[in-house]
Amino acid sequence: MSNGQLLDIEVRDEDPGSKDDSIGTTSLPISTAAEKGTEDTWLPLEDVKTGRINLKLEWMYLSKNALILEKEMEKRNQQSNELSSCLLMVNLDSARELPRAKKTMSEPSPYVKLSLGQSKFESGIKADTDEPRWEQNFRFLVHNPNLQTLELEVWESKSKTRIGNLKVPLKNLLVEPDLIVDKFYNLVNSPSPKAQVRMRLCLRVLTSEYNQADIEEEEEEETPVETLESKESSVDPVAQQSATSADKTAKAVPAVVKKVEVVKVEKVNKVSSKLPEGQLIPPMDSSTPIKDSDVRQRKSPSSNQGGLYGRGRIQITLRYSTQRQNLVAVVHKCVNLIPCDTDDNLADPYIKMYLLPDKSNKKKTTIIKNTLNPVWDET
Repeated sequence: MSNGQLLDIEVRDEDPGSKDDSIGTTSLPISTAAEKGTEDTWLPLEDVKTGRINLKLEWMYLSKNALILEKEMEKRNQQSNELSSCLLMVNLDSARELPRAKKTMSEPSPYVKLSLGQSKFESGIKADTDEPRWEQNFRFLVHNPNLQTLELEVWESKSKTRIGNLKVPLKNLLVEPDLIVDKFYNLVNSPSPKAQVRMRLCLRVLTSEYNQADIEEEEEEETPVETLESKESSVDPVAQQSATSADKTAKAVPAVVKKVEVVKVEKVNKVSSKLPEGQLIPPMDSSTPIKDSDVRQRKSPSSNQGGLYGRGRIQITLRYSTQRQNLVAVVHKCVNLIPCDTDDNLADPYIKMYLLPDKSNKKKTTIIKNTLNPVWDET
């Protein structure tokens, strides 16, 4: 997960009343901290003549064991009172029966404000609908879940009025199975008594100790990548390889490809192999209880997954370090490559890279056997 990823740091000089001045930048691969568990290092600042910054990093795992919370909180408090003990992942899915305008009965254009402590987020605006679907993810660092509360407000963008709100004490999650709640929440202070918002809340305890029984794969990942095709919209075809039996796990990956895109992954426990192509699950009845196997991702079929020239697509990140005067290239993956092996219609792909015009400093990735959708994540 950490291969090829960099932690970018910018030091700024606060200037009240005007834009803050940048006094240096630097970066650090997080793979070292991931392998060692901790990292304590001095790094020179780039774009300035002098200056260094001291970084102390600790690699944390996400645990669903609420019994270790007190121990981890005590450990964090010994280091600093400002360190977080948990991570809260919020999937804002949808709402229903939101109130309409009193006189015109026109549908609202709602958006949501989420806050926890000092952290605040806003969802996108869904125009002219009383049943909006946001399907957005938010993350909050939590200091003490026994004391903190997630606050949500639904606003109407045209009239700029609040049409409902709710509060969720995080201590309620500590008694839930796997620290997860997935349901409709009733809005209060709303003109519509039946107004509800659907959310999935997942709390994870931050711990430096790895325990396979307590730690599971992160259910949602956000990986920034750059692509060579900046104008094409598609769905990652890797996610379309659905399970061949009801016991296998499938992943749905919607990705709007821009210069920088964010690939969001949701894990599904069961997917029927008899569904039509392009449909992951049947439409969900909002009145039925939410189960762990329910799929939240609503995906539209892609019109062109083979790339602009029909030879596949590549995801790659490029970064130039002025301090070290070197170009960093991270090859993430390819999708929908052309088969080269006539016997099994597969390929053994690898990537070669070099600088033009003299083709100096050639680099080559490892070879991945028997696949048209290889994943490298190599730097």
